Amino acid sequence: MSPPVYKIKNLKHCYHQDAVVLDIADLTVAASRVIGLYGPNGSGKSTLLKILGFIEKPTAGEILFNGQAVTPFSQEMRLKTVFLPQKPYLLKRSVYKNLLYGLAIRKGTHDHRNRIQEALAMAGLSFDKFARRQWNDLSGGEMQRVALAARFILKPEILLLDEPTSSLDIRSLHLIKKAVLIASREWKATCIIASHDRNWLDEVCDEVLYLFDGKLFPSENDVKHYLRHMIPPNPDERGPEL
Repeated sequence: MSPPVYKIKNLKHCYHQDAVVLDIADLTVAASRVIGLYGPNGSGKSTLLKILGFIEKPTAGEILFNGQAVTPFSQEMRLKTVFLPQKPYLLKRSVYKNLLYGLAIRKGTHDHRNRIQEALAMAGLSFDKFARRQWNDLSGGEMQRVALAARFILKPEILLLDEPTSSLDIRSLHLIKKAVLIASREWKATCIIASHDRNWLDEVCDEVLYLFDGKLFPSENDVKHYLRHMIPPNPDERGPEL
């Protein structure tokens, strides 16, 4: 039996000394699964994705990838994982050359025109209308979809998406859902998606985890249970005002 793609134990991450952003005792992610991360702003979703993409080193804890300890920022992991930030960045060039750039780095430029056409279609963009468009001629939603296409074209082992559905219309939401399922089922990619759109996550994901206050919970009821224990039952038990 093959090991899980991710195995995390006692993960902690701090940005400013005692400010704990993440505190995850245990997380196991099986290969080819689509996992959703749902939670409010500031809950640690983006930070967790960066750590899983090995582009940020946690303060403490153990992360195994396919059963092996790996080094953050390594070239090996750059080829296996791709991360789409919430505010995507495009190179100052055409859409075509943006998608070609990632292929060139990975020496995968064979049949690149067809691959670019396929990736744009997965993100709901017409090759004829968008391939020659410049980066600064795109709307916010179009830029988001081009950035998605630039990740899809690489067919990575791990696909990490931070709010991929923001600024997208209903048709585009359906296309991105279809693209994620293709990545999981046909490429056998593991997809981990952070989003505020709970309904969309329920449609596309095999499992949705709740991230609240830097901690992972398996359900919304578990979050409510956690909050009930965090908030004193009556004002007399709250202690002095600060």
